[in-house]
Amino acid sequence: ITGAFMLASRPATVETVSPEIHNRDIMLCLDISSSVDALNMEVVGELKEVVKELNGERFGITIFNGQAVLLVPLTTDYNYVLESLDRLEDSISESMKLGTDMTYSQYIKAYATIDEESYNFKYDGTYAEEGSSFIGDGLASALYSFPDLKTNKERSRMIIFTTDNELNGVPYVTISEAAHLCELNDVKGVAVTPDI
Repeated sequence: ITGAFMLASRPATVETVSPEIHNRDIMLCLDISSSVDALNMEVVGELKEVVKELNGERFGITIFNGQAVLLVPLTTDYNYVLESLDRLEDSISESMKLGTDMTYSQYIKAYATIDEESYNFKYDGTYAEEGSSFIGDGLASALYSFPDLKTNKERSRMIIFTTDNELNGVPYVTISEAAHLCELNDVKGVAVTPDI
């Protein structure tokens, strides 16, 4: 009788669980001009260590030169992010083999030693005939790569941005306009430039 009474009463406990919510998005935005290679190598190396410590935050990567490319959409798949950062590191390393002060014959000899597939990784989709280092376009592209920019105002968003600050051509968006758009959307920006 006691057992039947226990089953009929369905004893239960109530437990309130408050999971930690990670409301932070981080977008890495790299100017992939060869003049920024050394800086990008350092930034990518540092961010690989940061990504290993993330737990719930979303991370993405945009690269740009004459055009911007969303390399990694915001994700919590940190293995994928780390694989992409490794590929970027390899590509930058191959690019650094082609020094800026080389003669044409030195350049040809050096180019013959590089891994072309790895070298081209950072350049695919970023070339444009109209110019290079379109800084404002790169920043604006990174900004609008946040998928819920307008609908989720509670998220903290940050763009880590590298550039040589050497605009060559006429971009769609100036750096001032892009910075203003970031301000309007409450997106923090951290700009890193080479020590030149």
